[in-house]
Amino acid sequence: MLQDIRDRATGVFAYVILFLISIPFALWGIQSYFEGGGKNLAAEVNGDEIPVRVYQTAFQQQKQRLNQMFNGRIPEGLINDEMLKHQAIDSLVMEKVLQQELNSSGYRIGDDALLSTIQKMEVFQTDGHFDPALYDRLLNSQRISKTGFEQQMRDSLVKNQFQEGIMNSAVVLSEEVKDYQRLANQTRTFDYAIIKPEHFRDQVHPEEASIQEYYDVHKDEFVTDERVRVSYIELKTADVAAAIPVTDDEATQYYEEQKASYRTPESRKLRHIVIKVDGQRGEQQAMDRARELQQQIKAGKDFSVVAQESSEESFTAKRGGDLGVVERGELGDAFDKVAFSLAPGELSDPVKTERGVELILAESITPSRQMSFPEVKDRIISELRHQEAERRYLDLSEKLATLSYEVPDNLEEAADAVGVKISTSDWFGRDKGEGIAMNPAVREAAFSEDVLNNQNNSDLIELGDGDVVVLRVLEHQAPQQRPLSEVHKLIMNILATQDMQQMVREAGRSQLDKLKSGQAWDAVVAGETVKQASEVARTDSTLNPELLSFVFRMNHPKAGPVYSGLSLPDGSYAVVQLSKVTDGSQSGKAPASMASNEGQRAYKAVLNALKERAEIRIYNDNL
Repeated sequence: MLQDIRDRATGVFAYVILFLISIPFALWGIQSYFEGGGKNLAAEVNGDEIPVRVYQTAFQQQKQRLNQMFNGRIPEGLINDEMLKHQAIDSLVMEKVLQQELNSSGYRIGDDALLSTIQKMEVFQTDGHFDPALYDRLLNSQRISKTGFEQQMRDSLVKNQFQEGIMNSAVVLSEEVKDYQRLANQTRTFDYAIIKPEHFRDQVHPEEASIQEYYDVHKDEFVTDERVRVSYIELKTADVAAAIPVTDDEATQYYEEQKASYRTPESRKLRHIVIKVDGQRGEQQAMDRARELQQQIKAGKDFSVVAQESSEESFTAKRGGDLGVVERGELGDAFDKVAFSLAPGELSDPVKTERGVELILAESITPSRQMSFPEVKDRIISELRHQEAERRYLDLSEKLATLSYEVPDNLEEAADAVGVKISTSDWFGRDKGEGIAMNPAVREAAFSEDVLNNQNNSDLIELGDGDVVVLRVLEHQAPQQRPLSEVHKLIMNILATQDMQQMVREAGRSQLDKLKSGQAWDAVVAGETVKQASEVARTDSTLNPELLSFVFRMNHPKAGPVYSGLSLPDGSYAVVQLSKVTDGSQSGKAPASMASNEGQRAYKAVLNALKERAEIRIYNDNL
């Protein structure tokens, strides 16, 4: 019935249905359909609400990060949506618990500390100095407000303050340090013989009956992959922008309207000397000291030498007080008022700033300059295209979504309406593909019930910012049973490998029995590949990691060597003779990694304690 409705839901009929549906939405809101008239919450933590929309955003971000980590090809079985849901809600709950603790405990970050942190971020610096214009430009390009970004930074710094306070107070006992060093720096001396499956290759001959039996039992393993090819319409903002014409007159008019935006601000090459004001030195004393230095410079002593000897701003003092090229707004109003009033080569009087008391030398001045239209023409054309493209893209993507739904059995009408050609993909499966099929959302849509079996167009799929696609299945190849003749050799190799590995294990266990009964090592392992490892540490990178880990789990030798063995991932078997264990040296000084690990454990324990005492309610039906 639902399919019949969709088949008829086109043209006027579709708009009638939408109108009828919109009436209850207008009266009660769409949320009432999902919330039963109540709040649509994902969780509550001590009465604080976590809305479903916040959870959904966190869930999608987790999914996107995972896709990026694996380039859109998440290994099958590694993680599923249920696991991601639990991770997302658990992360939000923990974040809420932590925020409540920070608020109740009065953690705060002052404006000076926040400003200092932002100014030290390299992404906002030009030539090693904070660039206010760059700061504004980068935030605007990401559509982030200054207030929002600075609040995020403040929240992050508060959390770091809390975390570091716990981690830096973690204590590692001297006995723990000694035990750690004794084990971490321990070395072991051993011999090992490797029995390889290839030694038994001539002895294995799988029978036809065994091959047939294996094929019959494992038929589901010998099928072709299900595959599809799709036709699709991809709409990109960049493509829309490229097709938008911009005349010279339009660009010139925009230049005249935005002329102030294309003016380079005045900049100055400055040096400074800083005398700090603190608990031991008041402002008047700092002023007096600055005047003494000012007199030295006026008497002929080089400014850079005085700065190196006397400036209390260690970073610039090493460079003779060199601040590089500075624009207004970078170093504070009090500094700007004096620095931008100096003539080239002029030395200022002492001035009180947020850094203390400063002497400023203006070495050179680069005046403000209006960039000409030819200089910025290409940038203006790009900006105008981008502005218009964003508007057109929204209209076109809405039109694409509407027409591909209203005409669900082809893409031609939608393609004509948005002016984009229909493309065709290569074959791809449910788990991997090339081109647009690298995106998991594309594969999920292509193999959905509505698109694959009902032969409808997909919904609008977002591939990235400003990039959407609608697709429909062009061809479908269902999984097919591969005949025995096609997989005969493969099965024969599987059975041969299994037989060889069984022989390897039996041979290894037989050798171990002989060694444990008292027979000599050299006699028992004669004919095998034998190697010696002397004073090997846990961190050795030359040995097989599974073998190394196994050796360090073996019991210590007492009256004589200890023997054991293990199967290796490549099917080989290792017979080991452990002859010596040497405990590591114990300095008693905890390594940085140990203190860090202890701090991490302490921090995690505090978070878990906060979570355990919190009143938490998860609305699983809404997830």
